[in-house]
This record gives sequence, structure tokens and C-alpha cells, in this order.
Amino acid sequence: MQTAQSRYWLLSGLLALGIGVRATIEAGAPAGGARGPTEDALYTVGDWTMSPAAVEHQGDILTISRRYELPAGPPAALVIWTNPVAKIIYRLGPDLQLLAQGYTVAPAPPSLTPPALGRRALIARRANEQWLVLYAYGERRGLLGNRPDSWGTATLDTLVGRPNDYFLARLLVPLDQPEGIVAQEAAMLADTLFPRVAAWYAEGVEDPS
Repeated sequence: MQTAQSRYWLLSGLLALGIGVRATIEAGAPAGGARGPTEDALYTVGDWTMSPAAVEHQGDILTISRRYELPAGPPAALVIWTNPVAKIIYRLGPDLQLLAQGYTVAPAPPSLTPPALGRRALIARRANEQWLVLYAYGERRGLLGNRPDSWGTATLDTLVGRPNDYFLARLLVPLDQPEGIVAQEAAMLADTLFPRVAAWYAEGVEDPS
């Protein structure tokens, strides 16, 4: 039987990999233009221990991933995909590879993970596995989501030649312990990390509006 940790390594690895082929078929991506935060201080949160950052360029997408763990609790996987071309990121759904791996995906009930500004949640199931996926789309303006108005501002960026950085951040945790406790801890971690990532992109930008 797979342990929670082995399932973590399997799923996070599959989520982190396999994006390059899709990215290279998208038009307009400046090679090597993706950037993202890798410094440990930004990712340090409370009692969570974390692995060093794994950084990889896959096609035109930069992938940054880390492993988190509490002294007593399930592991968590943080995976960030980023690129300066909005459509490359906005076309990557948070369930993209989960569906390809045979998971069924549905929105998480609000009773499990109350909504938060800029952050959403999914439940992924396959056989006896169940995962909570917390995710957020962001850019230099903040966690604006993947909505028609987000596409509109991204189009305006392109038209006026204004540079930007777009990202999809996901936090994955196995729900094989009491779900309410796991979801609460994961939501607190995501709601700390996701705004920090957005702030990193906004920092030092004179006119992100």
C-alpha cells in the first residue's frame, strides 16, 4: 500500500513535469523570459518544514516546487507555473494533469475550505485516493484569478507593451487524515504563500496597473 509520502512524490512529480510540450506549441512566448521567487525566506511558514526549491524550465514555463510537512500531519506539495505570456498560464487548468492521470475533479465544498480572496479549491479522487488542491492565478497586480476581466487586462498589457508575469500556484495535500484538520492547515498555508508570491512579482514594478 502506498504511503502518504510516496503518493505525494508521485503526484507532485507528475504535476511538475510534462508541461513543456504544451508550452512550446503556444505562440508568442519569449524563450527564457519566465522568472519566479526561489529564496527560502519567502516560503518559510510557521511550523512547516520545507524542502529546497526544485526549479526547472520546461519549454517556456518555469516550474518552482517545494515539499512541506508539519511535525504531525500529511505532506503538502507546492507547485508554481509561471510565464510572462498570459495565455500560456491561463490555458493551463489547475486540474490539467489530474484529469489526464484518471482523477475525477470537483469543486471543494465550502464547508471543507471556506472561500478566500483569489484562492479556489478542488477535490481530486481516484480509487482510494483523495486530494485537496488549493490554487490561485496571479500576476503583478495580485491574485486576480482566471476570468474574462483577467484576460482583458492581459490583452491590454500586450497592446501597450507593458511587461507582466503570470502564474498558477497550487498546493496539494492528501486527505487520508481527518479532512477538516488537514484542509484547515492547508488553507492557512496556501493563504500565506499565494499572496507572498504575488507580492514578489509586484515588488519593484513602477506601474503594474
